[in-house]
Amino acid sequence: MRVVILGAETGGGHKSVMKALSSQFKKWDIIVEEYPSFYEDLYESNRILSNFYNMSQSRSMQLGVLLNEIMVMEGEQQREKLYTLYLESLYRFFSNKCDVIISVSSLINYHIIRFFKEKRVDYSALFYIVVTDPYNPMYPGFDVVGATKYFCPTQISKKQLMKSLIPEEKIYFWGYPVKSEFFNTTHSKYLKKKLGINKDIVVMINCGMVGSFSFFELITELVQKAKHIYFLIICGKNKILFNLVNTNLNDADNCTVFSYVDKMVDLYKISDICITKPGANAIFEALITKTIPFVYDFEGLMYQEKGVHEFLSEIVDIDIRFANLECMKNYIINKVDLNIIRDLKEKVSLYKQSDASYKIVKTILQEYSESKSLSIM
Repeated sequence: MRVVILGAETGGGHKSVMKALSSQFKKWDIIVEEYPSFYEDLYESNRILSNFYNMSQSRSMQLGVLLNEIMVMEGEQQREKLYTLYLESLYRFFSNKCDVIISVSSLINYHIIRFFKEKRVDYSALFYIVVTDPYNPMYPGFDVVGATKYFCPTQISKKQLMKSLIPEEKIYFWGYPVKSEFFNTTHSKYLKKKLGINKDIVVMINCGMVGSFSFFELITELVQKAKHIYFLIICGKNKILFNLVNTNLNDADNCTVFSYVDKMVDLYKISDICITKPGANAIFEALITKTIPFVYDFEGLMYQEKGVHEFLSEIVDIDIRFANLECMKNYIINKVDLNIIRDLKEKVSLYKQSDASYKIVKTILQEYSESKSLSIM
């Protein structure tokens, strides 16, 4: 049985979902082949575009938002041309038989579905789309008709799939797939002691995988003025941002600065609030660990992130939408106390979901087993 999971290097969310699914397959003693740069490997220009997209987010979120809008507008219009350009790479990759193909990216689904529909290879495969956009609108490409099944994180995304004429019986809704360890929300007193945290309130500032400079002003002012709070600052893969924050906060005793963190679950377990970009991965990791998400959106929202505030308001009745950066800073410095934390955590606790990655993998394995039985008959 050959299982491949395909993604794109646009941000870190796809890779996190890929790892969550892969770890579940390993529990069934199935080794999965992970291709986090499948989209980029299809054509060299895709790699250039992804690198520029990620770089723009680290330097200027406004530029990232603009590029995102251009990609959305151009994507569907260029599908026919791109399919022709990708064919050679698709032939090369799928010449080795795949039994199960799982996509966690919206950018590749049209091409894979069309490739197999046209019988470009002499075998068929089960093809699953794992939707990683929970808000309205979702990025075009998750809603392509023709996959074996679709796994979506919210009723919001399910409704969008159905509007695209995808049959309801092909759609599963179990929540957002994160690693199983996120569902063990035991508070880690050991880690707080290890980090020297002696404050009652802990706030994580997550600058994203690429580490956006946009957070720098917020970080420095909060650490210097909100002395009643301990801050966990994650700078991602941006070494310049990491060094800059460390240099400016060298004397501060109410923060710990991290570069890229692979095991984020430990930090969520000890955090009360997470200030983060509105990407689905960070939002759901916060909700599942009962951490209060504060959305950093002051330089614009990506197309697929525009519905984040409506989602939080609908799901957990949290409608904290700051007008600007100053409002967020003032709220945290002057208003956040244990009573605020308690009230918001009660609302966050309303969010419930099962271990979606486990259910997704279990369903795929059951359907694969059934397909093999049918083929024998």
